[in-house]
Formats: sequence, structure tokens, C-alpha cells
Amino acid sequence: MTDTDVDAMKTAFEEMDIKKNGVVDLDEFRQVLSKSKYGQNSSVDIDTLFADVDLDQTGAIKYSEFLAACLQESLYLEDDRVVDAFNKLDVDHSGQITRSNLKAVLGKDLDDEAINRIIAEADFHKDGVINLDEFRRCMRGEKADGNPVK
Repeated sequence: MTDTDVDAMKTAFEEMDIKKNGVVDLDEFRQVLSKSKYGQNSSVDIDTLFADVDLDQTGAIKYSEFLAACLQESLYLEDDRVVDAFNKLDVDHSGQITRSNLKAVLGKDLDDEAINRIIAEADFHKDGVINLDEFRRCMRGEKADGNPVK
């Protein structure tokens, strides 16, 4: 997260802290969320959402709990982007990225050797394809040993 992201979360917490006492209680939480898109959505249970964020179950959300919830949401959204990218590369919807998928998406500009290197870099299971778990690992910066499957 950038400093700007953290500043935005601090501002959001301060806006929720209507009583300006350093914590957000359930009434403040309800009041703020009732004005948001979440409060307008009848499928959102504000009490349950509050309990999920109030990690120590004190009846008040501290800034650290709020920040943890925001970070968790950020990671969840980031994973959504990874899954979306995987799905765009898995053009035949087989649940794995194959050489032919990469050729179809990346075009004729890449030769077979380049595609083999891409597969080898993310093919932790050494089965010649990339599944979602392997793709996630690769997107987190992990690399398989890079040796192509024989």
C-alpha cells in the first residue's frame, strides 16, 4: 500500500469516529454506513460486518482493527485481479494456461521458445501447464526453477 492509501484509510476512520474518541462504536458505524452504498444494500448485515472488523470483540473498532480490515479487503481485491488475469489467459476455460492459450493471447510475436520459458517460469508442478495456484505464486514473485518440461 502506498502512503496515499494509508492516508485515505486514516481519513476514512476519522470520519467514522464521530465522537472523536479514537474508536468507532456500533452506533457510529451504523450511522456512517447507512449513508453509504453498503447501508442502501439490504443484503449487507451491518452488525455482522461490525463484528467482523471488531477483532478483539470489545464493542469498538480501533484504528488498527480498521486498518487490518482494509488491508484484508485490499488483498482480496488484488486476488480478484489475479484471477481475472488468469481467466483472460485461460482462453479455453480449461482451468489451466497452456502453450496454445499463450499463443492465442500473446499472438504470433512470441516464438515457441519464449512461450516455453514463460510456462517453465510458472510451472511449479512440472506438468507443462499453469494452474491458478501456480499463477498466483508467480504473480507474488515466486519462480519455478525455469527448466522446461521435457
